[in-house]
Amino acid sequence: RHFNLVFVLNFEAESMVRIFSSIMQWFLSKFPSQVSSLGQSVVKATVDIFESMTTNMLPTPAKSHYTFNLRDLSKVHQGICLCTKNSLPTSDDLIKCWAHECQRVFEDRLVNGED
Repeated sequence: RHFNLVFVLNFEAESMVRIFSSIMQWFLSKFPSQVSSLGQSVVKATVDIFESMTTNMLPTPAKSHYTFNLRDLSKVHQGICLCTKNSLPTSDDLIKCWAHECQRVFEDRLVNGED
């Protein structure tokens, strides 16, 4: 009998920033400059939140759903990429959209107020 073992390392923060920055730069290129200039900051902040969640919110028997992966990070950016030019006229609107997506992806998974 033969068994295959596949092991994949997690991406480093720099790699995730590079990947999602290129996606956000492309998407935000059709928006006003005040909105598109925030793309890099949004990506870095999202990666920081993701790393904080994966480091501090480890799964336990009572909170087994506290498993975060690259899919969660991509859901935040995917939600932002669903916006139209009319829905993000200013940089404040992009920040509100980003905060909403982070809450939707990360905060909705938390069980209690302490977390």
